[in-house]
Amino acid sequence: AAVGVAPSSTIKGAVCNNAAIESENPNPLLRSWADQPFRLPPFKHIRAEHFQPAFEVAMKDHLSDLEAIASSSTDDFDSILGAYDRAGDLLGKVDAVFDNYVSSLNTPEMQAVQTTMAPILSRHNSKTYDIPGLFVKIEKMYAMKDDMLEKGEWTAEQARLAERVYIDFVRMGAKFDAATKGEYADIQGESSTFVCCVVVGVGAPRRAGDELTFIYLDMSEQH
Repeated sequence: AAVGVAPSSTIKGAVCNNAAIESENPNPLLRSWADQPFRLPPFKHIRAEHFQPAFEVAMKDHLSDLEAIASSSTDDFDSILGAYDRAGDLLGKVDAVFDNYVSSLNTPEMQAVQTTMAPILSRHNSKTYDIPGLFVKIEKMYAMKDDMLEKGEWTAEQARLAERVYIDFVRMGAKFDAATKGEYADIQGESSTFVCCVVVGVGAPRRAGDELTFIYLDMSEQH
């Protein structure tokens, strides 16, 4: 699932046609991988500088998916929760390769990309939970889940998805007022930058004689 998409989601597919983005795109992260062995990413062509522009395209595409759901005139499961679960297909594709690279190719170039992208991706994630009209749709799905399950019109998996997506929105501040949402997004962005700096610093190659400092965070008294 993409950034900002409920991780508990189980219904897969694409909410939109990315053919226009993938057609003859010079960025290997945005091209179709249909011609690659087992449809795997073309690793030998992917470089650190490809990630940020690919993320920018994919995040814009993800927001368009979510805005389309928010403005949908149809309020059935597939139009709302099914489409939400499929949203961000391209972002999930780019992010999967990025995660692989930052965990296995810890070069200075990738560390720089990780440091740059951490707050940007965090802001994007916060924004996906604040699309005007989207939470209204999600809340409506959540409110009807028990009735739809009792009638046999939804499966237990569909009802569970409605519950999990609703909880994700609430935990991300969907019920906050505008000022609190902004403050919460700021905290999330700053936290992602801090965590990224710690990860990059600890994971960086060390020379003989370099000191390695471990940071321990005591969250027991944090509220």
